[in-house]
Amino acid sequence: MKALDVIFFASIAAGIIALPFWVIFAWPIWFSKSNQPPKRWRERIADASTVLFIAGVLIGLATAWTSQGIAHNEVVTKLKSISDDCSIAINEMPALNSKELLVVLRTLDRLPAHHSNPTKKITVNLSDGRSNLVLSLARDSGDPREYWVFYPKYFITKSNEIGRIQTSLLDGY
Repeated sequence: MKALDVIFFASIAAGIIALPFWVIFAWPIWFSKSNQPPKRWRERIADASTVLFIAGVLIGLATAWTSQGIAHNEVVTKLKSISDDCSIAINEMPALNSKELLVVLRTLDRLPAHHSNPTKKITVNLSDGRSNLVLSLARDSGDPREYWVFYPKYFITKSNEIGRIQTSLLDGY
């Protein structure tokens, strides 16, 4: 997963670096009304910058999407393997309803988006002595029972949701 973070940064950086070359060299060639053929070196830079820009953006998007899927599976596996008697802390305070909250967290799923956004985040730390899992949950702006789940262990999933849960157990946080 850390390798996907590196690939993501590299591809986005390549796209950003290629963008000014693409604008300076490719656009004038494509939108030129003159009948003179462009100079050969301009065509090469235009072609290379076009490929680098498009590849950078596509690889970056594919890497982010792949990272979210892998992180989702990793978290679901950890939630299934963690003990039912684990301790759960919410914003570093012990949760009063740990068992119910664990059951809800195990329902983590990739729900379809519905034109809303995450609001205030809370940190949930699950620990059973053998393993520790830290998640970041944010209440949905449109549905107060829905929470977006983020996995802060990796850069991409720190700000891109890995799934959602629905509960009213977190209303007091």
